[in-house]
Amino acid sequence: MAKKQAKQAPETAQPKQRPDRLVTRIIRSTNARSKKDIQQWRVALQQAENADNPKRILLYNIYNEILIDAHLSAEIERRLNALLGNKYELYDEDGTAQPEASAMIRKEWYRQLLRWAWETILWGHSLVEIEALTQDGLIGSVRLVNRWHVYPERGIVAVKQGDENGIDYRLDKKYSPWLFEIGDPYDLGLLNKCVPHVIFKRFAQSAYSEYCEVLGIPPRVLKTDALDPEHLNRSEDMMANMGTNSYAVIGKDEEIVFVNAQGGDGEIFTNLFKISSNEISKLIGGAVIGEDSQQGSRAKEQVAYDLSKSIQQADKTMIESVINEQIIPRLVEMGYPFAGLTFEFIREKNLTEELDMALKIAQQFDMDKEGIDYMNQTFSVPVVKQKQNSGFDGAAPEAKGNSSFFG
Repeated sequence: MAKKQAKQAPETAQPKQRPDRLVTRIIRSTNARSKKDIQQWRVALQQAENADNPKRILLYNIYNEILIDAHLSAEIERRLNALLGNKYELYDEDGTAQPEASAMIRKEWYRQLLRWAWETILWGHSLVEIEALTQDGLIGSVRLVNRWHVYPERGIVAVKQGDENGIDYRLDKKYSPWLFEIGDPYDLGLLNKCVPHVIFKRFAQSAYSEYCEVLGIPPRVLKTDALDPEHLNRSEDMMANMGTNSYAVIGKDEEIVFVNAQGGDGEIFTNLFKISSNEISKLIGGAVIGEDSQQGSRAKEQVAYDLSKSIQQADKTMIESVINEQIIPRLVEMGYPFAGLTFEFIREKNLTEELDMALKIAQQFDMDKEGIDYMNQTFSVPVVKQKQNSGFDGAAPEAKGNSSFFG
């Protein structure tokens, strides 16, 4: 009797690569990295704003360079994480959450899409292509089309970086149905405003580094009236082997003078560095939070925090508009069952204000079972029974033991 062959476990279905992908047509180039200054930024900005033939290559090279800055990078990630860390849902026209539909977009490709959609705030524009499909025809992965090759003002993707002409991605039907174009084609993004401050900050840091190298360790001076070359050589060798700080061998009648400007301890550099960092914080996060403690106060920090939160709320509103007006209609065309659905982030409730309102209502009205359940679930405070009298005499409710909320 022949032995039955064991069934092999089915292999995990891999996303199918689409043909005619735009990202495969691009010939990649190495992005130039070099020291940037204000003059280079002005030249790059003028080229990007050219009315006849705008190109962003030089400007994007500068953007790419300043993104190495630790402070700018941290501010960007803080604001971005405040967005991506929020939960979201798809809702029908009655405002009812649709968990099954929402599960279809809780994927890595969607998280990437949200990130690149938000990055239009920084860069001005993002062109994202559907790279692969799953076996059932859903989106498997997406990819950002290299920004250096995209001319959003003209709707062109250059095959080689710097080419005058390229693929008209808006009109070419091989590519247009698979693309998400997000942002204003003429917007140069928030990074453009950050450029001078990062350049000034780097200058201050570099100058302060040289200052510390020269004056950070006190120099050693050996005065001698010897003229014998052999004696002078021995003296110089002795000074060189005593340590790493700078030294000098001079005559007794000679003098070395180190001229210190105002703020001789390097304060002039640290002030410039701090001012530049604060401007970056204001541009990205809306305010300077937690760093300027010398003249800070709780009220000042609260105002800064509120400004930052308002910007985060604006980010959510912007992303919701992009998803609902651009992304969901495209997904419906692809066969996703999202017709009539709306994307929304789940807003955090202000429990302090909500509790205050609930207390005022509870003083004047009796609660039914649904109200009691709501109080229990929302505030995690056990409400054990309803009030027996509905009259309101202006007095606050009286607590009855540790396990009760209202009387």
